[in-house]
Amino acid sequence: MQGKHPSIRYVANRRLVVDGAVATTTGISASMPMSLTLIEAIAGRARAEAVGRDIGLADWDARHDSSAFQFTRPFALTAMRNVIAFWNREQLGIELSPGMDEVSLALVADAWSRTYRSRAITFAATAGALSTRNGIRIVPEEVAADWPAERRLPAIGVTPPAKALDQTLAAIEERYGMATSDFVAMQLEYPRHGARIEKRTAVASPWWQKSLP
Repeated sequence: MQGKHPSIRYVANRRLVVDGAVATTTGISASMPMSLTLIEAIAGRARAEAVGRDIGLADWDARHDSSAFQFTRPFALTAMRNVIAFWNREQLGIELSPGMDEVSLALVADAWSRTYRSRAITFAATAGALSTRNGIRIVPEEVAADWPAERRLPAIGVTPPAKALDQTLAAIEERYGMATSDFVAMQLEYPRHGARIEKRTAVASPWWQKSLP
C-alpha cells in the first residue's frame, strides 16, 4: 500500500487509526474492536459495553502488536507442510440451524478453512434456506441428514462471535497442533494470546480524543 501511495504514513502497533473522516483497521478480526469503538463514540460507553457482551468481547481499544502478525519463516513452513499433506485434507461439516449467529458461523468456517488442512462447509437436512439470528437467509452447501461424527463441527447456535473464534482456535490446536492454530490466528490478525501481547504494548487514547494530524 505504501508503494502505491507514498504519502501514506503507516502507524505501527495500532488496531485502528482515524485520520479525519477516514478510519482504517488492521486484519479481519479488527472489525470487532473497530465496531465497538465506533459505537462508543456515537452512543456512549454503556451501549458499547452492551454490544460487547453480545458479541463476547469484554475489552477493546487500539492496542496491537504488529510484529506478532508477520508472515515469518515458521508460519511459511507450517503453510507448506499443511499444503503438502494433501492426503490428510478434510471436509468438515457445520449444521445450519434457524436463529444461529451468522457472524459466528462466518468466523468458524473461515478459521477452519485457513488451516490448509481442512475446508468447512454448511449442511442441512433440506435444501431450503434457513434464517439466521439477524434474518440472513443461508442455503446449505450440501443437503444431508447427518454428518460423520469425526468430521462434524460443534453446533454454533447463538455462541457470541469472539467466543466462537476462541473455541475454534482451541479446537484447531487440538486437531492439527499449536503451529497451525497460531498460523490461522496470524492470518486473522487475532490476538489469541492477547493478555501476553497487551502487556508489551502501550495503551492508546480513544481515537475521538486523539486523531492523526
